[in-house]
Amino acid sequence: MTIRYKLTDEHDRTYGGTQWGANVTHHTDGQSELCTPGWIHVYTSAELAVLLNPIHGNFQRPHLWECVVDGASSSDHGLKEGWQRVRTTRRLPLPVITTEHWVRFGILLAQKVYFEPSWVTWAAAWLDSSNRTANSARAAAAWAAAAAWAAEAAWAARAAEAAAWAAAGAAAEASA
Repeated sequence: MTIRYKLTDEHDRTYGGTQWGANVTHHTDGQSELCTPGWIHVYTSAELAVLLNPIHGNFQRPHLWECVVDGASSSDHGLKEGWQRVRTTRRLPLPVITTEHWVRFGILLAQKVYFEPSWVTWAAAWLDSSNRTANSARAAAAWAAAAAWAAEAAWAARAAEAAAWAAAGAAAEASA
């Protein structure tokens, strides 16, 4: 039995109006690309479902469901999965995602695509908690902004800059 997690809106519906609830099963043909009607989207963790909600479902008052999945499956590099059959078993409380979680998530994502040495050093120090000062985060954001002007892949530098500014805000909030 494979357990996954699904987000719905406050009426227990997903995109297109598909209705979910306790012990509701839906199935597809398990064909085609991941973001098509051939797959039912789920997440490998409750936390990932909530962290990715703003760019996937964007539910304003989401409900989180534990699911049992089976049949054919497809994965989007760990961001979401598609399964051929999904049965929602029970509604769960949403996990609490703190500012620190959001910043950590942003840094980890940026690390996959941004490699400017000063920023990489700062990111490692933030992640291991050895340097979370607002000043170091502002410096990292400045490095990333400067690199964005020179980088061919400016979107990666902008992602790193956003993560660093978020860390600066978190540090300032923590010290207030």
